[in-house]
Amino acid sequence: MKVNVIKAGYRINVGSWKNDYDNYHTKTKEGCSAQEVKFIIAICKLFNYDKFRNSDVPVRELHDAIVNVISEHEFARGSIEAQVEQVSDIVYDLIGTAKDGSYRAFERVTVDYIPEEIAIQDVTEEFEND
Repeated sequence: MKVNVIKAGYRINVGSWKNDYDNYHTKTKEGCSAQEVKFIIAICKLFNYDKFRNSDVPVRELHDAIVNVISEHEFARGSIEAQVEQVSDIVYDLIGTAKDGSYRAFERVTVDYIPEEIAIQDVTEEFEND
């Protein structure tokens, strides 16, 4: 039997959509610290449709905004390569991109707190052979 684990800590759910207000999805990251959640939210807000429309992102302005967020958050410390990887992971894994390479638009975030690790048993096999 397979066991799926939900990590203890904060769970952040990020909702986004494609450039024409469709194809909504929500992505989740679990086991986060409070500092990581604050950093993720700050990066996601940069991709709010009102700030940076996903089909026409002014690269220099976005770069400056990301550098500003990094400088304001303790979580984003380390080498420039590590910082770029942190931001890239957030954008790719939580906000997402469209097939044409444009960014999805950030819409909403919810945060849950999970006080201790939760193990969930996958019992699918019990029902597949009926």
